[in-house]
Amino acid sequence: MSEITKSEYIGYQASFTEKERNRTILVPWFTDFLSPFIPALAQLAGYTFVNCPPTSKTSADIGLMYGNNEVCYPATLILGDLIAEIQTGKYNTKTLAVGITQTGGQCRATNYIGMIKNGLKAAGFNDIPVIAISLGGVYQNDQSGFKLPVFKLLNITVNGFFFGDILNRLFAFHVVREKEKGRSQKIFDHYMTSATKIIAQNKPKQLLPLLEKVVEAYNNLEINEIDCEKVGLVGEIFVKYNNYGQAHITEWLREKGIEVVTPSMIEFFTQSFVNQKVNIENGIDRISKVKQ
Repeated sequence: MSEITKSEYIGYQASFTEKERNRTILVPWFTDFLSPFIPALAQLAGYTFVNCPPTSKTSADIGLMYGNNEVCYPATLILGDLIAEIQTGKYNTKTLAVGITQTGGQCRATNYIGMIKNGLKAAGFNDIPVIAISLGGVYQNDQSGFKLPVFKLLNITVNGFFFGDILNRLFAFHVVREKEKGRSQKIFDHYMTSATKIIAQNKPKQLLPLLEKVVEAYNNLEINEIDCEKVGLVGEIFVKYNNYGQAHITEWLREKGIEVVTPSMIEFFTQSFVNQKVNIENGIDRISKVKQ
């Protein structure tokens, strides 16, 4: 029997320190009504974020190649998004980092970091730091150089998310009723661009007047006065909002004249207040009156 040799495990070495702050940070595409805002918000925090292109079959294939086919589909797609974009050769990997949100949830929300590091290492990119983008504590990651100025970004972020939510809801109502195909999308694209410029300037008070213009634009849109069937799309957050992640089911339903209704994105964050109250009442959490 041949002798089994032991070798010391060497983990992922790249970390994001203070001297790494000037790196370009690549983030996966999430959804059409929020992702365009992300680089503008990051700019306010002093970082350079770049969105990956919207998810595609290439993302799926590469995610399966360098990931683990036992994990959930969104995790596979996000890993594929990141590696596919790095492999284009558009970036200097010595000045690149990748970022992913980390909410502390029980599934990939916490375990993304390890999975992405393993995937990057398998693809030959283990010198690229991985950043956990989180409002709370960061799990299993050395990133002393990345800190979000929460209070500086809070007002513009909340207003931006409200804007995106409402714009998306107006678009969803009109796109299945419009007389001239493509008009709803043009309105959507125009005001997403306008809102992104306002966010980059950190002027949250300008978003409400812009939203009034959005409402006016859609009110002036010629539509067919019909009662459309409505279908609610709920479930895992990436599958709700990412077109490829949901196999384009939203587009398919709209082609059949069905209005697709999704929960507002802002509700994903405000649910924590409800959850905390219920957890306290049931003895799961114990926090001080001051924190409550």
